[in-house]
Amino acid sequence: MLRTILWIGLSCLLATAAFAAESTSFLSPLFLTEGATREPWGAEDLSAEHHTVRVPEPLLFDLVRPLGARRGEVEINTLAMFPWRKTRPDPDRDPFGSGASTPDRAEIEWAPEVEYAFADNWAIEFEFPLEGSRLEAYKLGLQPTFGTSFNDHYIHGFQLLVMPDVDWERWSTTCLYLAGFRFDETWSALLMGGFRVDLEGDRTSESFERIFNASLFADISERSTVGVETNFAGQSNGDADFILVPQWHFEITDRLQIQSGLGFGFTADDRESSGILRVIFSP
Repeated sequence: MLRTILWIGLSCLLATAAFAAESTSFLSPLFLTEGATREPWGAEDLSAEHHTVRVPEPLLFDLVRPLGARRGEVEINTLAMFPWRKTRPDPDRDPFGSGASTPDRAEIEWAPEVEYAFADNWAIEFEFPLEGSRLEAYKLGLQPTFGTSFNDHYIHGFQLLVMPDVDWERWSTTCLYLAGFRFDETWSALLMGGFRVDLEGDRTSESFERIFNASLFADISERSTVGVETNFAGQSNGDADFILVPQWHFEITDRLQIQSGLGFGFTADDRESSGILRVIFSP
């Protein structure tokens, strides 16, 4: 457990140190630097100011860059989930897990990742989901943005995730349609709908899940966004997982952001609560 906490702390410190190397003052991360662009849409990284339709990314189930990403955008982030309450633990059911077939070891789950937009409206990501000190899988994501409509208040795209386990024996894929809505300068929403299934392995026929995620956000200042995220996964046998995540996003600087929240997960037999933290650095 101690080693896991140290690894997570190191990942967060590396992102913070990368920013600090560019800072000329110890206190400058807490304030707008002179000449910095003031962003009217709340807590977003610096490159997001060029996006046509700005919609925040959910804390738990984030995107491969925000929709409408511009070529050259890079993001490094680390997600960490700290479970503190669980009833009737089932090692084969993990609503906070990284994939349909990853077991639950009742340890801290965390996932460092790198996201990159290699062309306008096209982004990829590489992620390493871990539980405790154990690497569970590798994750590769591809996300195109299709375009906007309704006078640039609507933006949509597609997300494809492929995740082989560490032994390269079991592969799962997630396919999602993405729809973002910017209602006004304060309110926005993001919807995801699709499926997740194992492509290889001994539980392929049982692993199919229907996925629907809905998030609502309010930009309460130039630096802060609050929101609520819901994640639903319905399995082929009739079971379902549901996660509710109230959250807060805070842009410390134009390049460094933290997101935090509480996750409440529900299955037919289990209840799980977790603290969730994501540290984001945009070079």
